[in-house]
Amino acid sequence: MLHDLQSAAAKAKHIIHYNVSASNLSLDGAWLDLSGTRLFTELIGIDKVDIDRFNTEHFPAVHSLQSLCYYLSKYSVISVKDSNHLLEETTKHFAKIHDEQLSLYQVAQAGFPLWILQVLIGSTEFAKFSSNLRKLLALNDFTVNSITLEGGWNGYERWTARLFRELLSSRTNAATADLSWLNTDATVINQLLSSYNLLFNLASKIASDQHINLKNFYRCMLINTTRLNRNHSVLHDLKVKIERIRIGTSPDKMVAYQALADEAVFAARLNLGNEQGRYVPFWLSDTLSIWFDPASGMFTLQEADSRSLSIETLIELSEHLADVNTALSFYRNDWNNMNEKRI
Repeated sequence: MLHDLQSAAAKAKHIIHYNVSASNLSLDGAWLDLSGTRLFTELIGIDKVDIDRFNTEHFPAVHSLQSLCYYLSKYSVISVKDSNHLLEETTKHFAKIHDEQLSLYQVAQAGFPLWILQVLIGSTEFAKFSSNLRKLLALNDFTVNSITLEGGWNGYERWTARLFRELLSSRTNAATADLSWLNTDATVINQLLSSYNLLFNLASKIASDQHINLKNFYRCMLINTTRLNRNHSVLHDLKVKIERIRIGTSPDKMVAYQALADEAVFAARLNLGNEQGRYVPFWLSDTLSIWFDPASGMFTLQEADSRSLSIETLIELSEHLADVNTALSFYRNDWNNMNEKRI
C-alpha cells in the first residue's frame, strides 16, 4: 500500500498532512488534499498535542482498513469470520511495512544512499542502528536553526544535521565523535556510535562491490547529510509568499505563482527527495542541476548540454557563475571539514 511508504517517508522528513482521513486517501493510499500539508517544526507553533498528532498521523489509514472490513461483512460480500481475518492480516501487514519504511527513511537522513539501505534493510547492522537512532529521535523537539549562506541560500537546519555531521566526521577524520551535547544517557550514545560504525562498514563494502571507492562514498554521505537535514525558506514560508502575490500589484500574477511553484518544487526535490538510483542530487534549481556520480567521482552539470566535471573544474566555474557558487557554498563548511579540496 502506497500510504505505508508515503506516511513513513513523510514522518522521517517531518512533513505533516494535518487532515488524513478516509476521504483524503486515494484507493492506493496516497494523500489527497494537500492544502494543510507543511513542514512540522517549532516554527508553526507546535505543542505536545501537535507532536502526538504528528506521531500518530498514520492511524486514520488503519481506521479506514477497519471500516472497509466491517462493511464487507455487513453487506455480505464476505463472512464475518473472513472479515475479521482480513482485518487482522491487513493491519498487521500495514504496521510491519510502515515500521520498515520509517526505519529506512530515518536512517537515510543520516546520509546513507537509499539504494544501499534497501539492500541492508533486513540486516542486523541496519536494525541495531535504526533502533538506537529512534531512541534519540524520540526526544525530538523539532527545533531548527535559521541559516544564511554566503551564496545567498537561506533556510533552516534541523538539530539532526549536527548529529549526522559529527558521526560522519568521526569516520573521515578517524576521531571519536563528541555527542555529549545530546544530554542523554552515555550508554545510548555509545550504542549509537557502535551501531553507526558497523552499518557504515557494511554499507561502504556494498559500495566498494559496486566500484565506488571510500572517498566517493564519503562524498555521497556528506551530500545527503547536508541537503536532507536542511530546508529552504520557501518550503516554510510558502503560504506567506502565496498571500503576498495575491494581494500584490503584479500585472501577471500567474507568472509569479508559477515561478514560486517552480522554486518550491526544486527546493523540495533537493531537501526532501532521496536519490532515485545511484546518482546523488548535489544541487537542483530552475537554472542549474548538478548530480554526483559516486562511481566516477564526477559531477554532471545539466544545462542546455550535460557536462561531467571534476570538483576542481566545478570550483573554477564558481568563480564566474553565481549559481555554481551558490551550490558550492551550500556544502562549503562540511566539505572543507572533511579534508577535501576547499570549495
